[in-house]
Amino acid sequence: MASSSAQISASRRSAVIPSAFAPALGLPLVIWVAVVSGFLRFGGAVWDVSWHRTVGRDTFWSPPHLLLYAGVTISLIATCWALGEAASSPRLQLGPMWRMRGRVIPAAYGLAAVGAAIVLFSAPFDDLWHRIFGRDVDIWSVPHLVALFGNGVGAVGWLMAIR
Repeated sequence: MASSSAQISASRRSAVIPSAFAPALGLPLVIWVAVVSGFLRFGGAVWDVSWHRTVGRDTFWSPPHLLLYAGVTISLIATCWALGEAASSPRLQLGPMWRMRGRVIPAAYGLAAVGAAIVLFSAPFDDLWHRIFGRDVDIWSVPHLVALFGNGVGAVGWLMAIR
């Protein structure tokens, strides 16, 4: 079914932008983009913990944070890409669906979007937290837990998207 989705979507698009649901190594392309974003976020998080232990407390714009932000940005792009294509051809989608504002979207991509939004909004929350309470003593601050929760919600969504 994914190949028919890719063929229908590809007929309406220019050759520059591939279909989000075109199969690549057995999974839709958008899933691979989400996997890359997950590796970037994980790498940024591990690097950030190491950075805190060796360099000390840092700023909002430290290199590990930039890697995290790149992963979150790619995740948002993948989510918007999948939601856009799924909304334009809902009859080709499988799995549970959500009805939002007159459109039907797959619950998997809806959860991925909610998770990405939670992570996105945890960044300014983290900055505000540091302005009020100072730099974190450890990684388990409230804004970091919110970001971890958002990553978990997004991961559940992307795992649901794998059929």
